[in-house]
Amino acid sequence: MNFAVAIQTEKNPAANTTAREWTAVKASATGANFVGVSGLTVSATAIDIAITRKATDNTLVDYNAQNLAVQTSATATPSTMLLDLAANLGEVTRASGNLTIDAFGFFQVSGALALNKNTTTVKLGDLPLTTDVNESTNAVTVEQLTIGGSGLTAFAGINGGSADPTGLNLTGVNFAVAIQTEKNPAANTTAREWTAVKASATGANFVGVSGLTVSATAIDIAITRKATDNTLVDYNAQNLAVQTSATATPSTMLLDLAANLGEVTRASGNLTIDAFGFFQVSGALALNKNTTTVKLGDLPLTTDVNESTNAVTVEQLTIGGSGLTAFAGINGGSADPTGLNLTGVNFAVAIQTEKNPASRPNGPRVDGCQSLGHRRQLCGRVWPDRVGHRHRHRDHPQSDRQHAG
Repeated sequence: MNFAVAIQTEKNPAANTTAREWTAVKASATGANFVGVSGLTVSATAIDIAITRKATDNTLVDYNAQNLAVQTSATATPSTMLLDLAANLGEVTRASGNLTIDAFGFFQVSGALALNKNTTTVKLGDLPLTTDVNESTNAVTVEQLTIGGSGLTAFAGINGGSADPTGLNLTGVNFAVAIQTEKNPAANTTAREWTAVKASATGANFVGVSGLTVSATAIDIAITRKATDNTLVDYNAQNLAVQTSATATPSTMLLDLAANLGEVTRASGNLTIDAFGFFQVSGALALNKNTTTVKLGDLPLTTDVNESTNAVTVEQLTIGGSGLTAFAGINGGSADPTGLNLTGVNFAVAIQTEKNPASRPNGPRVDGCQSLGHRRQLCGRVWPDRVGHRHRHRDHPQSDRQHAG
């Protein structure tokens, strides 16, 4: 690490005034890793750290107008580090560099990101079960750490960064994270901590399922995590602008999710999907990820095993939409289609990957679903308006139980 500090005290203050003092810190590092938030991992290279503090009259030294070279060694030809922050940035407490982030196993992004720290207040959402307390009444003072970036590439889905990902490769990504830790917790309690992630992307393509193609534009990613007392920050009541670049006029991204949505792990946008050459749909669709259990159907040929006995824990990725138009048949999207043009379409896809697989060969698992190998399966359901909706439970009882699971 290279490190420089400048402390500047006014030499001739005005009569009857205290001498003003300004402080600046700059550092660089070749590597870093992030600690403190379970489920959020960050590694970094080429890190730059910058801190400036104003005087009592709120003035700041403008190092952009007059750079300051600080000596960083005591050798015969000493090395130096340049302080060059502009005063119009205000007080800063930030780090920037090339970061790689994994947000709760759902969203992975890498690129030039900016990290900022400040003390502020946040508003919480009221918990419906605590009828004697309104958590939204009093703002909470927090130490706030934000991470942001723009113009990046990213991934949203399951197994990102592995050889077997399932989800969306994203381009043109703007990205923001806020980590907020309670500054003055109640006596004998641990400080609460809240985390939120938001991202947008201009384009996307789907990977991981042979025969299922997805392209997308105008993608939005949202992740929120509650504190240990189940409270969530209400960004709808108090928006938070996260800096997404380290330039003189930095870009920002707005966190604005309402607390009453609960914890979310989702992506949404305008998607076009072709499901195995038979079904094509496009429109505003939502993609969600969660961990759950599913029940399997018993295979009649495995007489020594009843696959329906034990529920299977899975990472579940769902895609859904409503009020769409679609096509089911042959040659959909071509000049010579044969099949049904559908209107008023409700659409659902579930991709379920076994979380803790035993040692076994790959193979088909559940009737009515598409085997993806690696103990994954894809189950789909489409309900065109007034076509089959009323009878879906009778016609596909096993598939419906899986979705309920």
